[in-house]
Amino acid sequence: MAIDWAEEAEEVRLALDEDGQPVKIRVPAATGYDPDLDDDPVPGAATDHDASGIVLDFDTMQAGQAFAGGTLILAGDRRAYISVPDVAPAPGHLLVESTGAVWNVRGVKALAPAGVPVLYELLLRK
Repeated sequence: MAIDWAEEAEEVRLALDEDGQPVKIRVPAATGYDPDLDDDPVPGAATDHDASGIVLDFDTMQAGQAFAGGTLILAGDRRAYISVPDVAPAPGHLLVESTGAVWNVRGVKALAPAGVPVLYELLLRK
């Protein structure tokens, strides 16, 4: 019997709902150009996408392994495991915790067996 990965993603979401915290992935809006404003960018509204997750510190060993390959883990960086929101997180997005803490998403790793996202691991920085 084949594994239903969408069902597994739902199980992960339920577990993070129960044991984690509500989080939002904030996608900044692209700025546009308004010729009437003399080259000043026109900010748009950011969009928030709900998920559940946990935000953790890196330990020394994890810092060297988790996001190896060109990504440097710095003191104060955190990592988050989040359920699958309706938009895939990407570097440049923000993660907003239920406490109001806002983190910059610097790296994203998807757990996506058979191409179906089940969980995202994020590298976060202030």
